[in-house]
Amino acid sequence: MDSAKLTLINSLFAPALPQDAERAAFSQTTPAEFQELQAYVEQDLAARLAKTLEDSTQGERDIVFAKGKMDFLADCAVKRLNFVNNLAKCGADETALKSRIDQLVERYSSQLAMVEDIHPYAGAVRAKNMIVSLVDASIAKKDLRDLETVLGFCDGSITLFEAVRRAEYALDFRYSREEFTQLVNCFRDLEKAGAIRIVPKYVTTPEQFREALVKLGVKPKMKLLMHSSYTSLGKIAGGREAVLKMLQELLTPEGVLMLPTFNFYNFNEDGVYDPKTTPCVIGAFPNAFRIMPDVHRSLSPTHSFAAWGKDAEKYVKNHHLVETMGDGSPMDLLAKDDGWILLVDCPTTVTYMHFVEFKQHAPCIHPAGEAYPVRFPDGTVKPVKTWSWRNGHCIPAELRETWKLMRKNNWLKEGDFANAHLMLFQFNTFEKCHAEVLQRHGNCDTCPHRPRLVENTLPELKELFAKYNK
Repeated sequence: MDSAKLTLINSLFAPALPQDAERAAFSQTTPAEFQELQAYVEQDLAARLAKTLEDSTQGERDIVFAKGKMDFLADCAVKRLNFVNNLAKCGADETALKSRIDQLVERYSSQLAMVEDIHPYAGAVRAKNMIVSLVDASIAKKDLRDLETVLGFCDGSITLFEAVRRAEYALDFRYSREEFTQLVNCFRDLEKAGAIRIVPKYVTTPEQFREALVKLGVKPKMKLLMHSSYTSLGKIAGGREAVLKMLQELLTPEGVLMLPTFNFYNFNEDGVYDPKTTPCVIGAFPNAFRIMPDVHRSLSPTHSFAAWGKDAEKYVKNHHLVETMGDGSPMDLLAKDDGWILLVDCPTTVTYMHFVEFKQHAPCIHPAGEAYPVRFPDGTVKPVKTWSWRNGHCIPAELRETWKLMRKNNWLKEGDFANAHLMLFQFNTFEKCHAEVLQRHGNCDTCPHRPRLVENTLPELKELFAKYNK
């Protein structure tokens, strides 16, 4: 077989579909030529897999990317061989072809120390529910600039998330989180311009979500803290309010539903935190929940919690008088009442880990190192202390080791619904496992990170914190 055909075979399905020229080039392929072509494709794939393995580092996200790229390369190789085999009627066994490719990939992918990629973010979660197809290529190419490769994979059968990943594998680079979010917004603009069509992958109902939660283990009268990703549930009928009402009905008024309603360091225009009016910045569910009837929100200026259900007010009423993440805080009180934690597609978001850190005397955070103005129910404004965040990244806070321990002890209930991975567990079992992980890391004694220094750091701590932040 001539070298031109061997070169041409590698251009198929990455991402463009075969055109008339490619069909003409391979339409007369003989069985003998196909065997030569197969050997070439397998040899080329082996070289690409070896290069992917070589380029991958031991950083967990790079390993996940490498495995995904290997799968993508294998998929392209199978499609190329099947295209020629079917076009020229070469008579090769497609099952055997795929088996050989799978064995080749396994030889290289097995050398990757695979770990779970548990870093979802807003742009990626939205993209997982967007199935995109091209409507007007002229508009798309004009507006999409250098993103034609992504669009090339958008054939109406896969999600935008999958299309972006395939483009990354084909081009051998990764979008940053910010770039991924910008890309999703760009596709929304293209939809408005009529260049593409977007339909949701999942259209769900609160009743279907309820069934998934009951199967997971959520029960009436349960005391539940929920961390959540609204967009991971797909396009859900009735929106966020309908889901929250379903949760209240499931738990019943004898249970408790608690959500974090953090504003972090975003306040009203007057620079004051007001539990009645200050929005939270951590998602759709908390923002809707904080203003629902019979929901009580705490007076912590940066990391408030809101609660509904039996004795809901007791969990939040004294939050401003105690350590933000310490004894007597909403989470601590719920934990002592045999509470549970539900994660809806946010496996790195367990605020209770910070309670465990304080109990283990982690030196990177301070229980009450900053203060911000709070508007109290009587209208007065007073400064309220809150914790000081660390000035660097914490590896145990990624929770990979903690989840391994939870699974090993059978203390973690898991399930799936739409794009969401669901996790349910008790406060006390999480505390045991995360404390053990911190102890493995020497209770953070060797970690260089310490509390951050900001304008609102308490005056008596600024000199000390300044030493930490040189």
